[in-house]
Amino acid sequence: MGEHFQRLIKMKEAGIVVLAGRTELALNDANMMGLVIFYAKDEKKALQFMMDDPAVKNKIMQTKVYPYGIALSKCQ
Repeated sequence: MGEHFQRLIKMKEAGIVVLAGRTELALNDANMMGLVIFYAKDEKKALQFMMDDPAVKNKIMQTKVYPYGIALSKCQ
């Protein structure tokens, strides 16, 4: 998980990750999930970005990729 978090930090500093976090549910809650919003050229690149995540590679986390457009942001 440390590698996962360090990668997210690195990708945020590189301007790829917009935000990352998780629901504030217990880790054993079936509804607990994380969310990463990031920039990618296309859906194929987005899926590759997530598949390269250490937590996904080590089967600690599962991933799904959905296209998303930012309409408003407080981040910048």
